[in-house]
Amino acid sequence: MGSEPIKIFGVSPGSNLALVKGEFRTSYIVDPPNGQIPRLENPQYDFERANFGNRYATGVADYSGPEAFPNAERCLLGFGNKAGPGMMGALYNNVYQFVQTDDYVMILVEMVHDARIIPIYDTPEEARTNRRPLFMNPGLVIQLDGMKVMSW
Repeated sequence: MGSEPIKIFGVSPGSNLALVKGEFRTSYIVDPPNGQIPRLENPQYDFERANFGNRYATGVADYSGPEAFPNAERCLLGFGNKAGPGMMGALYNNVYQFVQTDDYVMILVEMVHDARIIPIYDTPEEARTNRRPLFMNPGLVIQLDGMKVMSW
């Protein structure tokens, strides 16, 4: 009996569904609206490309551009099934910390302490010149150029 609190320390399985635009959802996918990613009828793979099999199996890529980066470089990776995109919850250690200074925003995921530090700028010109996020009241706008709409 006395060790019960220790067994459940840090466990937060969640008690609600996702609330997206005022609607409770069973899926974090918001586009398409039904929450189901459409099946690709004829997916095309370049099996002849150098290191295709290794990249597919390990996520290790050629780093020739952001599209080739594995999840560990592009996303905040937490413990369990919550590797992004999508800040998904797991059984425990579901805490994300956001810290904003005048020049940066830092996002930290509690489990494994993975962090991303994002520079921000005051004007659209600074953001355009430096290709970085722009801070506008009342929130932070991060614009990604050249990213496929259905990249998730």
